[in-house]
Amino acid sequence: MSEFSLEQFNAACNSLATGAGQGRVDAEQYLLRLRSSEDALAIARFVIDSAATDTSSFQAAIIMKEVVLRDWAKLPAEARNELKGYIIHHVVQRQEAMPPYLRRQLLQVVCIIIKRGWFEDPPDFFTG
Repeated sequence: MSEFSLEQFNAACNSLATGAGQGRVDAEQYLLRLRSSEDALAIARFVIDSAATDTSSFQAAIIMKEVVLRDWAKLPAEARNELKGYIIHHVVQRQEAMPPYLRRQLLQVVCIIIKRGWFEDPPDFFTG
């Protein structure tokens, strides 16, 4: 999505959280377009890394979750493992400042990655 801007993303998240009427509808449409874009995962990581508002980070985590579920077969195992490590590292680093609702949403992405990858690459403790 070449027209992405962090300011527009933050404004859309703010409108979605606090707005009503046409502003909220426009924000929903913008976020839905963003979720379906090819580079949604990269945009979500950028938003989380940029220390955006918690509301924006929450929406970025939702985008991550949807991309992992939708594009599971397209994501190589190394990309999924890297994303899992990235999220865990981010949560551990920001645990004191991160609101619980954001932490839960991010850890939900990790749980999805682990659960969906369970039979593709079983944990080592099953081999003996």
